[in-house]
Amino acid sequence: MGPSAKVTSIDAIQAFAAALERFQEEVSNALEELGLQVRRAKEWVQDDRKRYWDRQVRRGWEKVTEAKVQLEGAKTFRRIADYRPSCIDEKKAHEAAKRRLRLAEEKVEAVRHWSRAVEHAVSEYRGETGPLAAWLEVDAPQAVATLRRLTDALDTYVAISSLPESTAAASLPQGEGGRNAPENVLPSGSEEPDKNLSGERVPGNAGENTGENTGEHTGENVEEPSR
Repeated sequence: MGPSAKVTSIDAIQAFAAALERFQEEVSNALEELGLQVRRAKEWVQDDRKRYWDRQVRRGWEKVTEAKVQLEGAKTFRRIADYRPSCIDEKKAHEAAKRRLRLAEEKVEAVRHWSRAVEHAVSEYRGETGPLAAWLEVDAPQAVATLRRLTDALDTYVAISSLPESTAAASLPQGEGGRNAPENVLPSGSEEPDKNLSGERVPGNAGENTGENTGEHTGENVEEPSR
């Protein structure tokens, strides 16, 4: 016999199935939204920021080169005899361009570092949420379906139990082989008179004294054969 359970409320099972179904839907939506946010964050670090700072490095080199050319030009054109111009503005512009270039190069290194860190964090996140996502996709729907079938079976059982005995018997499944139990079955140990196929009574068994088999009749003497 399989395991049994004491069920006191079919409504409680139905409520639990509905709650499980809501839980599955809500958590699935939350995981989907969180997955979108994780993907956007990963793309922002590994794609958007990388492209931006790579571009800033290229522009930084251009600005440094341009500022250096301007500084050298100022030194050449402003030089008079032994007078060497200070070219303060051009020097400041050159230094500022080099600072911006160094900042962009540092950002490129930072993006490279955080790209690896984000990739590792995303892998850990997927490893932690993967079993839950699989349970929500496969096991939770199966559990809800099992609870639905259970409540349907209990409802049927309760409905049959509340019917009169004759109606309940007719509602039960048929016997083995697809046939109901045979009618007019005699109790064990009882005997029915022997009848032939046409329904007529047939002579008694060989052990019965009918007088026809033994030759004995009431009131008659059987002659002894002569020697």
